[in-house]
Amino acid sequence: MDRIKRIWFNLSIQKTLIVYTVGFMLLATVLSSLSFNGLDEWKNAINKKYVTFEYSDFTDAAGRSVRLSLGTENSEVTISQKDEVLLKFIDLSSTLTIPVFFGGCIILAAFLFYRNKLKKPIELINQSAAKIAEHDLDFSLRYESKDEMGRLCASLETMRSSLENNYREMWRMMEERKRLNAVFAHDLRTPLTVLRGYSDFLSNYIPHHKVSEEKLLSTVFAISKHTERIENYVATMNDVQKLEDISISARETNARELVEQITSTAQMLGNQFAININVVNHIKDEFINVDPKIVLRVIDNLLSNALRFAKGYIEITLQVMGKELIIEVSDDGCGFSHEDLKQGTKAFYRTHSEESVHFGLGLYICKTLCEKHGGEFLLSNNEIGGAKGTAKFDLQKLINN
Repeated sequence: MDRIKRIWFNLSIQKTLIVYTVGFMLLATVLSSLSFNGLDEWKNAINKKYVTFEYSDFTDAAGRSVRLSLGTENSEVTISQKDEVLLKFIDLSSTLTIPVFFGGCIILAAFLFYRNKLKKPIELINQSAAKIAEHDLDFSLRYESKDEMGRLCASLETMRSSLENNYREMWRMMEERKRLNAVFAHDLRTPLTVLRGYSDFLSNYIPHHKVSEEKLLSTVFAISKHTERIENYVATMNDVQKLEDISISARETNARELVEQITSTAQMLGNQFAININVVNHIKDEFINVDPKIVLRVIDNLLSNALRFAKGYIEITLQVMGKELIIEVSDDGCGFSHEDLKQGTKAFYRTHSEESVHFGLGLYICKTLCEKHGGEFLLSNNEIGGAKGTAKFDLQKLINN
């Protein structure tokens, strides 16, 4: 029985409508036939009152006797007014039997079809549409039937889920933007306060010739350094604001040329900072499907972070595993602390030992760009000590966003 119910519940709207129509047409035919028979018997019963039957025996050629009856209208008996009304009612009922039963069965079939097949999903869809219109996406649309209405509800649920995810992502981005702006305003307060102090100092002492040339030059130099710090900070903040809108365009890239660019950058930085930077290439493919600008930018940020902590050695390893390009940058420094591993990829996170000129955005930028390229970014420590950053890029997915 449960199986029959499931089959009926999952039956398509078209087939269900056909079943209801055929079933109720058959029911109307049966009811009409029974009504005709009943009315005919009732009519005959009334007519018998006014008919006289004469019986006669007839013998056929085989000698069998057969009784025959012949009904003749009895002119001596007048039909009563009641029976006359009943006969007219019977004739009218016979005329109306077919339209009444067939019309009634059609209406009943339509009512049951709507109630059992359409009413519930339509109510669910209306309720869901009203909630979506009110920007209330905290609900779930569930209608288990596999018919057309079930698929429509499933599509609406998919749309709702997609809208909810988009709203949550937009809300997250807005909150992140607010947080970045708050951090921006907070971190600008200190250099601006210092500049205001120097400005007050100069405006108070220069008119009275109470400041030496040496002190004046040192003050101007300090103002210049703090101004440069603010400019760098604003430029960095501008880059962060644009990360959400950055366009990733993966294309076939010559792997050898990409490795040569990385090696060239590593050699230049190694000579500048007196650090031995070794590039280990395990890529065997001639072409890889990446956005080279994004890959190089991630490596630049990883190298910038490693150069601040490395004692004398940095290693860059490149390899392709499955559908991913994996780049590891490790150094021989002190490694990441437990807190660094948890918070290191968050915007504006800095260790207590870092200089104030660094704003803690390098690893955050690496994480954001890797994720936009369909991959991920991970922090870890080497087994023999030192920190390691691992950037992964999806090689299969063409990304244009």
